[in-house]
Amino acid sequence: MLFDTLDHAKQYETLHPRFSAAFDHLRKFVTASHSGDIAVGREDLSGDDLFVMVQKYPTDPPDKRVFETHQKYIDLQFILNGQETIYHAPATRLIPSGEYDVKKDLQLYKGLTTGDIDATALAMHAGDWVILFPQDGHKGGCNLEDKHAVIKVLYKIRV
Repeated sequence: MLFDTLDHAKQYETLHPRFSAAFDHLRKFVTASHSGDIAVGREDLSGDDLFVMVQKYPTDPPDKRVFETHQKYIDLQFILNGQETIYHAPATRLIPSGEYDVKKDLQLYKGLTTGDIDATALAMHAGDWVILFPQDGHKGGCNLEDKHAVIKVLYKIRV
């Protein structure tokens, strides 16, 4: 897991062959978003190897959200507007809930093997991003103090 702001993204771009393209697109997207409405949905940047989804949603209490992981994709999650808490825990500390969904590239979890004490809370504000690798369990969309309206730009980057 990596956590930083867009101002420092350049130093991470060499860690994966598609990180540079994702951050370049994100910089342009942020600049363009200041001039008008933001459309929710998916845009393919390099087919299924790299695509972006814009999401708008209200945050919820942490007990209303669940941990998840992905096997085929790395998540680059950027908060454009609003704020939320994303909880992080190594997948090895999570209890699976059902089978891995190959089509959705999604494994859901019941919770942590050790209780909530081993989850790290990331306070995500506008301009913050987090990169979550397949081994990174994450539970996003959680309230940060109170309920907030969030606009998130989510890049899916094939491992």
